[in-house]
Amino acid sequence: MSAQAVDTRARPLEACPAAFAVVLTRTADKAQKNMDKPLRVLIRDALLRIASMPERMGEALTKPLTGVYSHHVTYKGKE
Repeated sequence: MSAQAVDTRARPLEACPAAFAVVLTRTADKAQKNMDKPLRVLIRDALLRIASMPERMGEALTKPLTGVYSHHVTYKGKE
């Protein structure tokens, strides 16, 4: 298992009793500020659900991304 660098400038999405912590990088935080508020809320809620049960949310990807899950949200009829 390899160690991953953690951006110490990243901010926690929200305090929650989740199995995993969700942290937004500075880039993701900046990008989400340009989104419609309903879309930001939709993404935040999806991230918090994923953090509470990541194995049950989304679709497991295959090689070379084994162990990675994909999750899509739909907003205004677009994915």
